[in-house]
Amino acid sequence: MLKIGLTGGIGSGKSTVAEIFKVLGVPVFVADEVAKSLLNDAEVIDFYCKTLGNEIIGPQGIDKKKTAAILFQQPRLVEKINAFIHPLVDQRFDVWCDQYTTVPYVIKESAILFETGLYKKLDFTLLVTAPVDLRIDRLRTARHMDIAEINKRMQHQWPDEEKIKLASWIIYNDNQHAVLPQVLDIHQQILSLTEKQKMGTKQ
Repeated sequence: MLKIGLTGGIGSGKSTVAEIFKVLGVPVFVADEVAKSLLNDAEVIDFYCKTLGNEIIGPQGIDKKKTAAILFQQPRLVEKINAFIHPLVDQRFDVWCDQYTTVPYVIKESAILFETGLYKKLDFTLLVTAPVDLRIDRLRTARHMDIAEINKRMQHQWPDEEKIKLASWIIYNDNQHAVLPQVLDIHQQILSLTEKQKMGTKQ
């Protein structure tokens, strides 16, 4: 079984690409969703309080808005939070993979796959890219985000130019290239790689 990393900057459309792979029958692990679920974990809550202060705790647990406000004022703490959270997410990914040992490949979707360095534990990586101005338009239209929030989120992600250097495959979601044919082509390429892997194992 191959492990493929799927990433892309905010507004690039990586979640849409992930949904296409799901339709093709490929198991997809969404790292961002798992990271959010960890905010209910006692160990994580304790770390957040020690790092950001007890004021981030609200009636429903960790208050995401208060947390975001603090991280915006102290961006150096973002790396500290990521360094704590992402290894925990990666542990859950390993456990999740155990139930899919018979499939050709699985996908790990993560917004900051390259930034965390965790891409090194995967077999291949797939980057979804789109022009920054188009990504901003999508975020303002679909998510009703203001430009300040968009810029803040983008600042914590590498530019596509850096990610392209590390990507095994690139999907261009720029309104000029149809996404589906690109996904289908990459899907077939990965299946071919898994067949070669099987042949190598048999030999």
